[in-house]
Amino acid sequence: MTIKRFLIGQRFSLAGLRECDVAEGAPYYQWMDNLDLDIHTERGRFPNHPTKHRSYYERTGAGNDLVMLGIYDNESGRHIGNVSYKDINWQSRRGFLGYIIGEKEYAGQGIASEAVGMFMLYGFQKLNFRRIFTTIALSNVGSIKVAERNGFEREGIMKKHIQSGDRELDVAMFGVMASDWMPVHADRTRTLFKSSPF
Repeated sequence: MTIKRFLIGQRFSLAGLRECDVAEGAPYYQWMDNLDLDIHTERGRFPNHPTKHRSYYERTGAGNDLVMLGIYDNESGRHIGNVSYKDINWQSRRGFLGYIIGEKEYAGQGIASEAVGMFMLYGFQKLNFRRIFTTIALSNVGSIKVAERNGFEREGIMKKHIQSGDRELDVAMFGVMASDWMPVHADRTRTLFKSSPF
């Protein structure tokens, strides 16, 4: 299936989600019910529902506080994950970064790190963010590595912030300023694109 490629990378591209990507039974819909993808977060408290799923997708078209792009494999066109900015504050020029690699066979290949880097360059250069931030459970070692590879700095710990069954998870706050990130990471990140748009 042909996809509209917005940010074209060497191995994969980032693009707006299609109607077929959010349909009930599509991979993205199923990721939200996959509890194995949710052992370090609070996302999967309740089963997914078509109305809830569609409502979240439609928020991306409003352009107010949520920007989400799908991660698509360049060879197959397969939708394998998402990157997003939510809780955007346009006055203070900041956004909360989130991501998911939903297709298991694509995990552990560095795709998350590259997608996050490409999306950060987009955030700083095109969305004019001054600051990007995120939170990660300390138990989520893989996501912490993704953040650190992309220049995030640990800013503090929220103790026992997530209650998941009998597990109490400490969560770290990570952030980075455009003024610190761009001189160090921008040139390396541009090499991830087939032709850098920024």
